[in-house]
Amino acid sequence: MPALEILQAVKRRAEHVFPSSVGDQPLVGVNRAWDKVRVLAGIADVRLHDLRHSFATFAVEGGASLYHVGRALGHTKTSTTERYAHPSDAGARAVASDVATRFVGKRATQPAAPRPQNFAADGDQLSLPLSPEGARSNA
Repeated sequence: MPALEILQAVKRRAEHVFPSSVGDQPLVGVNRAWDKVRVLAGIADVRLHDLRHSFATFAVEGGASLYHVGRALGHTKTSTTERYAHPSDAGARAVASDVATRFVGKRATQPAAPRPQNFAADGDQLSLPLSPEGARSNA
């Protein structure tokens, strides 16, 4: 269920999702509320700060720029956001593969042409081809 639907379904006693117990003010500290959420969700060892790191990582792996992720997290410097995002190596490999494909075009996705019989499987030349007259060609 999307977060917005969950928030809309929550019975509220005030304007704020997490209201203060005193008046119609927002809750300043969420530690007790977060402790209850963690217990109910079965994630006792997850801190709110861990969720910020996960948010940054998922966003960057999904293609969002560090600038936009940083803005969403309230960072003023992208260097701070770089410390939050922990993308996997798979993402870097995918980017490298995409760039390589752009460099070489469709040839990268086409099957390799069969090797001439005078070449070994690893590409080493076994012998020079002979010209029709039986002499070695310099071509």
